[in-house]
Order: sequence, then C-alpha cells, then structure tokens
Amino acid sequence: MKFIKALLLLTFLINVNAESINTGHAEVSLIKLTSQSEDKKNLIGIKMDMQKNWHTYWKNPGDSGGPIKVKWKTDNNIEIGEIKWPSPELIPYEPLMTYGYKDFVIFPFEFIKKDTLKIQTSK
Repeated sequence: MKFIKALLLLTFLINVNAESINTGHAEVSLIKLTSQSEDKKNLIGIKMDMQKNWHTYWKNPGDSGGPIKVKWKTDNNIEIGEIKWPSPELIPYEPLMTYGYKDFVIFPFEFIKKDTLKIQTSK
C-alpha cells in the first residue's frame, strides 16, 4: 500500500499552497493535481493527513464505517466528477474487517471547465 501511495505522489505534482482545515482528527485541504499523462486531465483532490491511529473509509468499507461524501458548490461552468477512489488497505478490528486509508490519502476528482463561449446565430 505504501508503494501505491508513493506512486500516486510521483504521478501527480501537488500544489501545496492549499489552506488546510483541522477536523480534530485530520488536516483536510483542497489541492490542485496536475496530471503528467498525455491526456492532461484537470484534477483536484481532497487531501487528508490523519492523526496517528486514525483512518477513513473506502467506498465499500466492509463491516463498519462509511465512505466520504462530497457535495460541491461550484460555478455553473465547472463540472466535477465522482471520486476516483485510490486502492484501500485492509484495516482489521477484531472481529470486524474494514477497508480504508490510514495516516494519509488524496481523493482525486476530475473536473471539466465548460466552454462559456456562446455562438450567436442570425435569423
């Protein structure tokens, strides 16, 4: 799992100028991710730096917990897709088994900036 996290960080250049919010158990911030791939997708991410022994859940958490839910408020010309879930790790809490993320995770989202240019037609 640590390899996947490192690969994620190497795959994207992270804009670390984001202001974070302390939730009590995590520092959460919105970051811009720049794709290094050929298709140059527009990506943003919700970055969570969690305190020691704290975790959050995957989309299918297993025996307990629930996934992160995000409701975006954006301009009409921006459309944000669904979470591109990173691979989770198994988090055992006897007798339960859950899937999620410990210590650190970035939840990436692809966004599209819609063309605001209006074409005028003559009658």
